[in-house]
Amino acid sequence: MDNSYTRDKARSRGIFLKTVFVFLLLLTIIAASFSINGNALNIPSLIEKGSGYTSVLYDNSNGLPTSEANCIVQTGDGFIWIGSYSGLIRYNGNEFYRYPSSSGISSVVCLYVDSRDRLWIGTNDNGLAVMDTDNMEFKFYKRSDGLSSSSVRAISEDSNGNIIFGTTMGIAYIDKDLKLHNIDEPQIRYKFRLSRSRKSWLCIFRR
Repeated sequence: MDNSYTRDKARSRGIFLKTVFVFLLLLTIIAASFSINGNALNIPSLIEKGSGYTSVLYDNSNGLPTSEANCIVQTGDGFIWIGSYSGLIRYNGNEFYRYPSSSGISSVVCLYVDSRDRLWIGTNDNGLAVMDTDNMEFKFYKRSDGLSSSSVRAISEDSNGNIIFGTTMGIAYIDKDLKLHNIDEPQIRYKFRLSRSRKSWLCIFRR
């Protein structure tokens, strides 16, 4: 019995040593593969890459006009745009500016910057707006213009430059001539998210 126990213990130790050897061998191979031609995946550099940056939380106590942010985008001129329930906010790197409600922009739910660097604004109760960043003027699309719902929840763009957007009553799009078209599909209601691959659209909806 003692001899059997000794043999089992020796066999277990041998298996353990072989496992350790294989593990170390794999580590050596992986390390060598990362150092070929000097194009290594430098793990320390990845960790250290963000070490020179600090994070700042903005709220209504240090400049941000509100404590909530529903969406955030950046236009080509460098401005950061923030959509909130209190309206549209622009950040220039130093200070925040909130567009007054008299501009027609309020309760911003989603933002999108298209391929022509125009800022599209989806509101909760005032339809869709587009800002031409060259002259900072808004163009609105509301129920009076044929929009099926004033609550816009998602915005995207297809490969032809059409702006596709989802509302709580379905999907619509703005063509390159800035004309509104409603997509007449009764099965699509309460549109919340749009996602586009190279050849197809994914619509997530709730009826």
